Amino acid sequence: MHGHQARDIGNCAQDDGEEECDEPKDIELVMTQAPVSWLKAVKAADGDIVSAIMELTN
Repeated sequence: MHGHQARDIGNCAQDDGEEECDEPKDIELVMTQAPVSWLKAVKAADGDIVSAIMELTN
């Protein structure tokens, strides 16, 4: 694999070279409060689920 390791980033968002991972239960909460896809919830959450829910429901 030419020195690259594959890994699951299903609940991680990357911004400005830094990676932040939210708990799957937090992402699921965002998804239930604001009916959006997993990816959209991850991108919006960015470590702050309350703001993500408010952003996605407005």
